[in-house]
Amino acid sequence: VIGKQMAADLTFDPATAFAELHVLVFGSVYNHLVSFAETSDGYDYTTLVPELATSWASNDTATSWTFTLDSSASFHDGAAVTSEDVRWSFQRFINKQGPPSYQAGNIASIDTPDAQTVVFNLTNPDAEFAELTTSNNLVVMNSALVIANGGTDAEDADVTDTAEQWLTENSAGSGPFRMDVSDPGTRLELVRVDDYWGGPPAIMERVIFVDIPEASSRVAALAQGDIDLVWTVPPHHALGLSDDDYTVLQADTNHWYYIAFTANPENNSFIANPKVQQALKLAIDYEGLQNLCPGFPSLRAYGLAPVRLGGIDAGIEQDVARAEELLAEAGFPDGYTGEDTIKFQTFHWTGFCPNFGDVVQKVALDWMAIGVNTEVQIQDAGVFFTNFRAADIDIVVSDWFPEYPSAINSAAVAFPGGLLTGRAGWDDNSDGWPGYDEMAALAADLTASVDQAERLALLNQIETLGLESSPIHLLVEVPEWYPHVSDLTGVFYHAIY
Repeated sequence: VIGKQMAADLTFDPATAFAELHVLVFGSVYNHLVSFAETSDGYDYTTLVPELATSWASNDTATSWTFTLDSSASFHDGAAVTSEDVRWSFQRFINKQGPPSYQAGNIASIDTPDAQTVVFNLTNPDAEFAELTTSNNLVVMNSALVIANGGTDAEDADVTDTAEQWLTENSAGSGPFRMDVSDPGTRLELVRVDDYWGGPPAIMERVIFVDIPEASSRVAALAQGDIDLVWTVPPHHALGLSDDDYTVLQADTNHWYYIAFTANPENNSFIANPKVQQALKLAIDYEGLQNLCPGFPSLRAYGLAPVRLGGIDAGIEQDVARAEELLAEAGFPDGYTGEDTIKFQTFHWTGFCPNFGDVVQKVALDWMAIGVNTEVQIQDAGVFFTNFRAADIDIVVSDWFPEYPSAINSAAVAFPGGLLTGRAGWDDNSDGWPGYDEMAALAADLTASVDQAERLALLNQIETLGLESSPIHLLVEVPEWYPHVSDLTGVFYHAIY
């Protein structure tokens, strides 16, 4: 039994789910084409192994990828997994136009020359496309079953597909578990598939998730024996647990916090100024941010990807004097004296340390020191993300996980044309913005390259340019903590599922 905050876990449709619990559900109920290798103490994120596909290869330019399916793979109802199921699942994912659909935005077409072969034709080269297919949302569904319950892969699936509710309460997969009970936001139960095609049945017969909104209440439930594992809590909440009876897994997650500044002057003309944004970056006390979780410091994130994955390992440090000079150069020698409120927003969420509200309050104080006052707003997650996805922001703090452990995948959402830069309004307001065209050109070169060393070198150049130019600015990388009863063994963190 696992206790977690489930308020945002309201859908388990692979084409629309984009909250938190779905990552574990999709990795358990469904299969992907490939996965990362298991090791004795976790996972090897440099080695791909077969899942539904027995082999895979690209052409020389990485614009076409061919996967050969395992002929023994079957769905829970006994139907064979075919290339048409793969094509249909990906095409529905694209045409539903849900929040995660950008992940497949590079797929131009999908061919199925026979029942065991699927070919992905890409708009642009992607040397990491096989790794991308491990992304939790990119699962293969039983197309006939989903169609029978309202699903469609048609171009207008965003308005004609009606399968989301059914997929939230049922599963159409081939994985080692299936859904048994689903009460979105409250309770979810997965039950073992005893005749799983992919190997021996799972050790656990049933996995139950229950909604416990507050971190302290989750730890109390663990101590009382009501649950066996807590899905993320600030680490100091677990300090009272006995070392003999409980274990706390610390997971390095590639989970980073960032600031997004609007680049749209219609939102806020003061903030949509490159020099003002650079000044605000220089005013931040990064060492103080790293130590907002007492006794459990966060890792510094400098560029657009965690250092351990290959991101740059040096960047902006606090320089208040230079920040004030830049504000003066931008025409604001006395700081911000305008009448319009600067909205500095984030959302309420428990389980991470530091929490988003603490980060925003700390940064707001840093900016007050250079004469920039903001109105801190800690919103409901639903309200926050509705506004952010519509690019209706002044400044926000949020977080990101890469689809799979890769510096390039981590950073791509912040490239020109990326998901986060779009939410910041940068692409629509890039004319004359210093560094935008250079970053876009480097990103195009990176995309075209199939040489990994060259790709990482180009990434690091983009990151360095972005320190001054980008409205997306990384702050810290945050570990996560999972307390559990010690007789629950074999507990490892998976960076995707």
